[in-house]
Amino acid sequence: MSISKMTPDEISRLPWTRDLMTDDEFQHWVSTRKEAGRAIDIETCELGRWAAYDADPYGAQPDLPEEMKQVGTNRFVRSPESRGWVWEGDLPHAGGHAMYERIRREARRI
Repeated sequence: MSISKMTPDEISRLPWTRDLMTDDEFQHWVSTRKEAGRAIDIETCELGRWAAYDADPYGAQPDLPEEMKQVGTNRFVRSPESRGWVWEGDLPHAGGHAMYERIRREARRI
């Protein structure tokens, strides 16, 4: 299945649904993450965090050398317009700062 045939829900779950596209399509999707990060509204987007390779948070490098397979907690954001999750490293500096400010602000409410 190509990305053009994926449902909006399947697209929104990327990279978890990457098996529904070819390797070339997935690599292209990964290449769009910085652009998606520039456009995302940090104040209204969904926040997520999970363990991923620090050097390959999208799991796009099947031949990642063992010495680069350090797993850490990585933060991600998404919105309906982002077409999947965006890793914090793909956000512009101001976007990353705003994301952590939002996380701190919301934690104080609890």
